[in-house]
Amino acid sequence: SAVNAFDVNAFAQQLQESGAGYFIFSISHAQQFFPFPSAKLDSILPGRTCARDLPNDLYNAIAPKGIKMMFYGDKLAGWWVDNSYDSPPTYSDFGAGRGARYDFTTYATKLREGNPNRLVTFNFSYLGWNSTLGLGNVDYQAGEENTIGRLPSSRFSGEGNSQWQILTWMDEFWVHDRPGTPTPRYSDAEVTNYIRNIMDKEGVFTYNAAPYQDTLISSATMNQLRAVNSAVHNRKVDDASTDLVYSGGWGTVAGANYANGTGHYSQGAASQVQYNFSGTGIKWYGVVGGDQGR
Repeated sequence: SAVNAFDVNAFAQQLQESGAGYFIFSISHAQQFFPFPSAKLDSILPGRTCARDLPNDLYNAIAPKGIKMMFYGDKLAGWWVDNSYDSPPTYSDFGAGRGARYDFTTYATKLREGNPNRLVTFNFSYLGWNSTLGLGNVDYQAGEENTIGRLPSSRFSGEGNSQWQILTWMDEFWVHDRPGTPTPRYSDAEVTNYIRNIMDKEGVFTYNAAPYQDTLISSATMNQLRAVNSAVHNRKVDDASTDLVYSGGWGTVAGANYANGTGHYSQGAASQVQYNFSGTGIKWYGVVGGDQGR
């Protein structure tokens, strides 16, 4: 019923408003029920699949918005494979033998079939950020973490010199499993500043939102995603910011008509201002008038 009722178009709109560049969708967890049809799975575990192909419907809804999907067939941009830490004798322990029963080279090769550019990672648990098992097989670090705080030293400082990435939860502990509507546990400013620090080192941040059958991503969580999207992707820097370096003779002016009450001006052709940033362009907001030059 949940699969049949899932409104993919509404969800795609939420993703677009959040500013997401990619979407990781859990196709199963723990109990092994799947939101798509599969004759092969039905022959092994009867009653675990659905008539609707939800991942395919999700792809068709989000792809036109330029958002990559981490899951599906030749449309799949990447895999995030959980529980790669299983170790004998119970195959459920965190320990020195984590992942010992897996051939990760073969596993990664199979996951890339149909799309050699598909990104693959294996999660060796939040205790296994420095595991060597993924060497040569992972494209990015799984990065499971219960808090924010870890930062990359460079883009390829992830496990096995892979793309650095962190994945943590924003409103509910990984899944929504109780009544009520949780709110984001960090402030907009905390998340924004954290993401900026990651982006400065070319790392990647993934934020886990608890799913709801009726409203999908909750309103409180969506409000934070919209705010962070705006702050991160549409960052405005005031003329008084210490990020700006002036040279060549600039003056300042104060007044209610200026952003934050101040402005900078110069009447010298050699005056310059320098601002270092990561991105593809910048937009200048200034005073308009016949005596203002360009």
